[in-house]
Amino acid sequence: MSDFKQRMDDAIQEAYRSPSGDLLSIAQRYLPDITDKGVAKVCPYCGKKGGKFFVRKAAGGHWYWGCYNTSCNAAYDNLKAGSGADTIGFIADREGCDRKRAVAILFEITGVTHPASKKEDEQ
Repeated sequence: MSDFKQRMDDAIQEAYRSPSGDLLSIAQRYLPDITDKGVAKVCPYCGKKGGKFFVRKAAGGHWYWGCYNTSCNAAYDNLKAGSGADTIGFIADREGCDRKRAVAILFEITGVTHPASKKEDEQ
């Protein structure tokens, strides 16, 4: 692994550990009706009511999101296939950007310095 990739991975992990970096906190910035238990009253993708949209923390500690309505574009199985069911995928989806820009937004939200900025500062 290159030095920059390692620094990027470390910075992303630092962002995730920050109080504002967990997916629930980030989801609440974009979808104010998500409860502290990670359930939205209405799915922002399919419009189904009754807590179909969720944000969860897995036993291994990583976060994921999706909708219980299997015909929804945000159905977890659909997202998982596209590797979008993580925090960065959520930001990318809500912002309408690619994952690279979503990582930059994650750093902005959490106050973590982007490794590219550190590299420029070192020169």
